[in-house]
Amino acid sequence: MLPPLTIAQTTTIIQEWENRVNQYFQLATINVNDGSGLLVPLDCLTVVTGHGFAKNAPSRWQFKLTINGGVYRWGSHTVPFLLNPALDVNGDPNTASHLCHNPPCHNPLHIAWECLDLNKGRNWCCGPAGPGGCPHAVQCLMQGPLYGVGVTTTAPQQTRALFHV
Repeated sequence: MLPPLTIAQTTTIIQEWENRVNQYFQLATINVNDGSGLLVPLDCLTVVTGHGFAKNAPSRWQFKLTINGGVYRWGSHTVPFLLNPALDVNGDPNTASHLCHNPPCHNPLHIAWECLDLNKGRNWCCGPAGPGGCPHAVQCLMQGPLYGVGVTTTAPQQTRALFHV
């Protein structure tokens, strides 16, 4: 197991992640129903592999850095949450939810830090344009990919504990 990182090392990771996002991510605009029938643009930042970013599943990416000879890996869209312990809810494992339901998106405005059940439950959300609108406290930006299909499933978790902070 890799040794825990200091706050200074974690700050360096976040700064490096931000620099690379600004250099290597591409803006992708998708049109979303605003609830009144009109399509409005939604700007997602999509990952470009390389430059510290690697695909580690069909729709998951990781950001990795070598620090003091150890290779540390994080879900690249979870790095901004590393220094904010207030985002940890009652010590429960939390994940980065894509409010835009676009897995390669890493726009911090499109991501909420919440428990896995809420994260996965968003897949079945009707979104802002659905009947009654999105029921989540942090609103989905569009309809979930599994809306109307059935019940939720479980998936691997990315938790603060894995970040060695």
